[in-house]
Amino acid sequence: TWNERLQELKDFKDVHGHFNVPCNVEEYKALRSWLRNNRLAYNKFRKGERCRMTAERMNQLSEIGFQFSDTPSKPPVLDEQECPNERWNQRVQELKEFHDAHGHFDVPLNVGRYKPLANWMVYNRNEYSNLRKGVKSGRLTSERLVQLMEIGFQFNQQPTRRLRDFNDINAPSNPIARWNQRVHELKNFYEKHGHFKVPSNTEAYNPLYYWLHNNQTEYNNNIQKGMKSSRLTEQRIGQLKSIGFHFADTGRRGEEWDEKLNELKEFKEVLGHFDVPSDDDDYQSLRRWIAK
Repeated sequence: TWNERLQELKDFKDVHGHFNVPCNVEEYKALRSWLRNNRLAYNKFRKGERCRMTAERMNQLSEIGFQFSDTPSKPPVLDEQECPNERWNQRVQELKEFHDAHGHFDVPLNVGRYKPLANWMVYNRNEYSNLRKGVKSGRLTSERLVQLMEIGFQFNQQPTRRLRDFNDINAPSNPIARWNQRVHELKNFYEKHGHFKVPSNTEAYNPLYYWLHNNQTEYNNNIQKGMKSSRLTEQRIGQLKSIGFHFADTGRRGEEWDEKLNELKEFKEVLGHFDVPSDDDDYQSLRRWIAK
């Protein structure tokens, strides 16, 4: 997890030119939490107290240009010198190639090779949102908006919530055959691991994870509300039940539980204990969850 978060922080710096991870962007919640925990660990490290921060980890952070300070630095203004046209053109080309390969612009944040492009997209969506509010952008010029429109991208097209099977060259093109293959993979996963919690951060399981997530979304949005689904038929639901799989009825509550559990796990990994501080506002939400 340390190496993954370190790479995420490096990717964030490459895209934005600074390390000030925002607190109000969903995609960056885990990274911001990790930074917050390590800042706490750094303070303990300086005092000689026991923690997970080491000199080696400090060096790793220094190598990507990050240094702990008492207060975060003000984000630099991104102008053409700090964010050169070459980098912009490279990202636009990557976005075009992504669309050519997948038929959409929903770049995933949880697939390693797409993280820099996805972070770039998040930043520019925020810039566009500011433009609509009348806030000028030194980065998202009218020329660049036209450049994006020329490859078919428009900011007013909301990304879909459905995850897809990225670069799964082994998936059959026939929908029925592809469905049967995924059911078989899910059955094998259960027989091997004893549960159906397919990980999202293991590349070998990405296609299966996306497929399962898509069907859970379909179940929540349609079946749970008494609506029919052309994709998730009664026959297919029965097929999944036959291997022991049942869709969760928890919806968002289950997602929040997983988020807080991961937050607590990362806190333990960084600080080496579960004593979440009560005098730090950043941890109030986590403490309330633990209290439940």
